[in-house]
Amino acid sequence: MSQRRPSSRGRLPRIPVFQYEDMRNNDAFPNYASLPQNNQDRRYYDQTQKEGPKPKKHWCLLVEISSVVFNDRLIIECSDITGYKIGVAFHNSDGGRTFHVKQELNVGNTLAIMYPHRGADRPNGIRIEDASRVKVFPTTLENLLILNDEIQYWPVDFARHERCHACGKGDWWRGFLCLHCGIVANVDKRIGKIEDISTTAQSSETAIFGN
Repeated sequence: MSQRRPSSRGRLPRIPVFQYEDMRNNDAFPNYASLPQNNQDRRYYDQTQKEGPKPKKHWCLLVEISSVVFNDRLIIECSDITGYKIGVAFHNSDGGRTFHVKQELNVGNTLAIMYPHRGADRPNGIRIEDASRVKVFPTTLENLLILNDEIQYWPVDFARHERCHACGKGDWWRGFLCLHCGIVANVDKRIGKIEDISTTAQSSETAIFGN
């Protein structure tokens, strides 16, 4: 007789010795209103370094795509977890053209944006200068959060690799981040494949993954 897997609304306690990263944690996955406006925000940046403010933690904004427009640059209209509407504008070297061609920018898909600031161009906007910090998930934000809730009840050793499956060298930080290459592993059972999010910071201003 097969056992039913507990739902995301079950009453089982979370495993105390280990916890998978929770996308509902506003500290690591803030909504738009909680984002820093600049690198002077002490919640996100260490102000004590001689070389200037340095990020002191990782953060990621999750938003769902509502429309996509490309004129002189790529602009993606989205909504965050609270339903707040924002515009994501690409100001990298090609204005988001390559990202527009290669990614699945369908209405309803989810964007994950690493280290964003709010209000760079307008009060409800995000300015993207490094497209490698943006990942598209081919599923809705609601589905992604449902999967997130289910993962919180998975055993600690469920499908766990001792070493990063991307570079084969690094140990996992909190079970999902490779400390060597900066890869984040995300298993999405609803679309039947493993997605790797490369979150390695390229510029010196936000190089918080080490090497």
